[in-house]
Amino acid sequence: MSLLSELLDRLWPRYHEHGAIASARAGRVVITGVIESLEDGDALACPLSGELAVVVHYVARTRGMSSRAYGIAGDALDIVRRAHEGRDFLLRDSSGAALILVDAGEDVLRLHDTLFEQHGLSLEPDTELVRPGERVRVRGVVTQRVSAGSPHRQSPFTLVVRAHEITRADASPRGS
Repeated sequence: MSLLSELLDRLWPRYHEHGAIASARAGRVVITGVIESLEDGDALACPLSGELAVVVHYVARTRGMSSRAYGIAGDALDIVRRAHEGRDFLLRDSSGAALILVDAGEDVLRLHDTLFEQHGLSLEPDTELVRPGERVRVRGVVTQRVSAGSPHRQSPFTLVVRAHEITRADASPRGS
């Protein structure tokens, strides 16, 4: 591979789309399926609604002086804080399941509580959730292929994928 093609591959990596989880091989892949939580107690709770999710994207904004006094949007003194938190999950389709490893991020519930203590009712929080039962596309790297095992002791998944992006099956990409 030439130096230029290596550089382009690093800047815009190519992912191979697979129609089924069972057909995915080593390298960068895109797989689609339905989310299942690994354990009931392991799911995240949205800091605003309490809904369960496997990934929570959190954005909080506090308006600066000009925004509050004059209604000017986008004041230089506005404070915007973004964070995400995630839990590993299973992605299942008709051919099998994959264990999806997600960046843990930071504790969004603690962050929300801290920001609310500091800013009170002027805090404008928002969340985007990736919930169990949703159909999503995962773009990532296969880190392990698990053998089927014996009929008496089968693994619940055949693939382990480190997620780079998780999107709803009919939406635009979003980082994990």
